[in-house]
Amino acid sequence: MEWSDHRKTWSTVGVSDDVIEASWNALLDAIRLELMRINESDDSIEKALEDYCWGV
Repeated sequence: MEWSDHRKTWSTVGVSDDVIEASWNALLDAIRLELMRINESDDSIEKALEDYCWGV
């Protein structure tokens, strides 16, 4: 899967015999990666909540 936050792009890959599970794994990896990047640049979770809306 390819992702963008309007400033940078990145890709994630999910692996499974089940395509739905593989897609889910790729989605989780993308969210985790972006949250780690946010944490590195600003330790404030409030900043992350202001910048991103992770509606489920």
